[in-house]
Amino acid sequence: MTKLFHIVCTGGGSMGHIFPAVAVMQEVKKLRPDVRISFITSTRKEEQELLQQEGAVHAIHAPKSPRGLSLRWILFPLLFPVAICESFFLLLRDRPSVIFSKGGFVSVPVCLAAWVLRIPLVLHESDSVMGMGNRFIAQLATVICTGFPLGGRAIRTGNPVRPFIAHGSREEGKRITGFSEDRPVILVTGGSQGAKAINEAIAFHSASLLRMADIMHLTGEGKSGASVMDPHYWVKPYVTNELPHLYALADLVITRAGAGSLSELAFLSKPALVIPLEGVAHNHQVKNAEILEQSGAIAALPQSSLSTLSTHVQQLISDGARLEQLGERLHAIFPQDAAVRIAKVLLDTLKTAE
Repeated sequence: MTKLFHIVCTGGGSMGHIFPAVAVMQEVKKLRPDVRISFITSTRKEEQELLQQEGAVHAIHAPKSPRGLSLRWILFPLLFPVAICESFFLLLRDRPSVIFSKGGFVSVPVCLAAWVLRIPLVLHESDSVMGMGNRFIAQLATVICTGFPLGGRAIRTGNPVRPFIAHGSREEGKRITGFSEDRPVILVTGGSQGAKAINEAIAFHSASLLRMADIMHLTGEGKSGASVMDPHYWVKPYVTNELPHLYALADLVITRAGAGSLSELAFLSKPALVIPLEGVAHNHQVKNAEILEQSGAIAALPQSSLSTLSTHVQQLISDGARLEQLGERLHAIFPQDAAVRIAKVLLDTLKTAE
């Protein structure tokens, strides 16, 4: 009998839940091609377009949890029951065997409906601190997988990464950027939420940074970088297919402390100067950075110390041995076959449900 997996993919303004879920589902299909896969996600068009290549896609009108003074306090009690009803309809119609949740606000109503219908739940938490939604889902979950060691009944699988990032070429990176290989190359990326402060720091330090390295700067959509015209400065809001080649070219990556980005850098053994975004989602980025810095796997710089960015970059890129050590330790700290591990957990759960 063919079974149906429902993958709960939650965007919430970020693709950080979508890409890992896709990586896991691709491994599931390799291990058991007869399994049918569908996705429940938000109403964001870009999420649905990406997931249509991977399986059937269903959107629900799930609201984000309100925080602080917000109109969401008025809308949430109205929209959340709607999302639960939509989830019940989808699950009753398709009767999936297992739900895989990557967390986030879309997951909560779906997992609640699944729990009522006694459908097994497999949850994956990427960060070192669970968000509010995942803490709730963890109480309902059959199995909890984690990227960081969280203890308890959780299984540490590591964080899935997009397989295509491994296929980068330094030569193609040079062709894209126009850089040569006679200078160090720095990749700067601040993510969707945390790009502004990093962009401003790069602009402020651009003269000193460009004297020491070529810079590839991903500013984030709708955000600007340094106002310089320099052949050693390559800037774009974001990239898709070019990303593996930029990774391959980079000698150092300046980034936030999101689990997805850090896991990709670990997979590629890339040294990182990490500037955690503070005050978001239980301060999980600060905790992520603390754990990795204590293990000697990253160099960390608080956002309050961005005035010293040039000094930290200079110290790192002038020490090749340190860069190599950082890359090796980051690679060693994360399991590198996370997508396969999680896929096997899902298939084991499927066997139990059969």
